[in-house]
This record gives sequence, C-alpha cells and structure tokens, in this order.
Amino acid sequence: MIIRTRHWLHSTPVPCRLITGLFLLGAVLLMVASGQACSGSSLPDNALDLIPDDASEVVIRDIELILREAPSEYQDELKYIWPDEFDDIGVSLDDLTTIVEAQIDGETLIVLGGLDIEQVRNGLDDAAYDHEQYRGYDMWRVRIDFQRRWWTLIEDRGQVVSGSNEVVKSALWVHDRGSGSLLDDSENEIMRVLKKAGHGWTTGAETGCGTLGLHSCLAWSGAVKKGKEDHLISFTFSVLFENKLAVESQIDDWEEDLDELGSAVPGFGEIEEVREDGEIVLITVTMDEDTWSDGFGFFP
Repeated sequence: MIIRTRHWLHSTPVPCRLITGLFLLGAVLLMVASGQACSGSSLPDNALDLIPDDASEVVIRDIELILREAPSEYQDELKYIWPDEFDDIGVSLDDLTTIVEAQIDGETLIVLGGLDIEQVRNGLDDAAYDHEQYRGYDMWRVRIDFQRRWWTLIEDRGQVVSGSNEVVKSALWVHDRGSGSLLDDSENEIMRVLKKAGHGWTTGAETGCGTLGLHSCLAWSGAVKKGKEDHLISFTFSVLFENKLAVESQIDDWEEDLDELGSAVPGFGEIEEVREDGEIVLITVTMDEDTWSDGFGFFP
C-alpha cells in the first residue's frame, strides 16, 4: 500500500474532474467520511441489510448524528427536502434514526429507521390510503404527483419501507430470506467503496464513474462529517478502479491536479490525505463550515 499525505491550506483552479467529485460529495448523490475523524466510523448494519445487492446507488443519512452535531445550515437543508408524504402521516425528522435511499433498476427504495410503528400505522390509516396485504405485510398505496408509492411496515425492526410496488417487494424478500442484501456480499462494488469512505452525517455510493469522467472506474463513494475541530467539515471519497495499473495511472494524473487544488476557490480547504489501498484511491479534504455554506451551500 502506498500512502501520500498532504497538509496544504490553499488560498486559491481546481481541476474540473476533482472539484466535480468533491462538490458531489457534499451533495446527496455523493455522499460521505473516513474513520479518521468521524463520530462513528463503521456503517450501521441495519441501514443496509434491507437493500438488495443489485442496487446501483445508495445514500445513508444518519439523522441522529446530523441533528446532534451537524451545522444548523445542514439541518435546515435536510428539513427543506423533507417529503410532504412523511408529514401527511405524522412522521417527522425527530422520529427517525436513519434514512436510506437506494436506486434499483431506475426505481427509488426508501427505508426509514427508528420509528414508532404503531404511530406510523395510525397515520397511514388516518390518511385513508388504499390498503392491502402482501405475504403477511400491510401495504398502503400513496399517490403523489401522479405517481404511486407503496408503504409497508417491518414491525420487528421499527422500519418503514417506501417505493414502487416492485422495489418494496424486493426489500421484503430480502428481509424474509435473510440474505441477498448489500451486506451479504463483501465483494459488492458499492460495499467496497462505502466501507472505505466510512460513516458520516451523509454517506453514499454509486456504481460507475460517469459523473467523474474517470476511465477504468467501477464505483465511488463519499462521506461528509464533522472535522477534527468544531468549525471544520471533513469530506472523504473513495474510488474503486479495475486494477492497480489503473490506480497508478490515475494517481499520476491527480498528483499534478492536487498541487493546484483550491487555487480557484479562496479558502477551499486542506488536503489531509491521498492514499492508495489496492484498487481503491482515498482522498480526504477538510473545509471551514462557513466557507462551505457561504460558497456552495449545504446539500444533505
């Protein structure tokens, strides 16, 4: 394993490829932090063991952690994107421990954790949504913006699953079988990059690297979290390549790029680490939270 560490605080062009990746890291699609300075470095198992292993993208929001230590601007943005359908059944952010979103064959699956199931059941019944049974599970059909979404309750886990009929049933099959989730396949590309990026306020990953424009890239992940000091935010993203040769080739390109990182944005941040670990490259950057919120805004 090769380790390259940087300790630069730049006052200014950031190469398009790298800056794009870091911006997306702060956004929902990217996703976000290495155990180096994280409040909890490992991913919560119960956030992923309902997600089928064919998911192409996953985002984990640790609501408890966000409400406990994230800047108020970050919390406000999260509340801003809070879906109306949750309010309609009386579910608020304060009721939750985690929100997990996954993309499966172009459909969105949402898993809400830490809920009072009876409260949710009463809210769904009061809203008079269409109700039916599926293999012992109660399912409610909710129509939003001309689209149908299904809600179902997993009572023994305090979780609610929402999505299209197909993706909800796929999550229920994973639950019943006790296998077939992301957690069950340690070689799954999404899981490999998620574990390397670690756990943060928001953590996520996607297969393919079209967003980054990188060749020979299989998947990437990112995490955003509290930095080593209260006023700092830390970003880590991990990129999985096809082989070590592809890693070395990309690192060679990034060596020059990283020397210029931050030159386009005053106070952009400090590159704490660039590290190669097999077929994965890890980059960790810290930034003052005021610089981030003023220049880019928070995207939880």
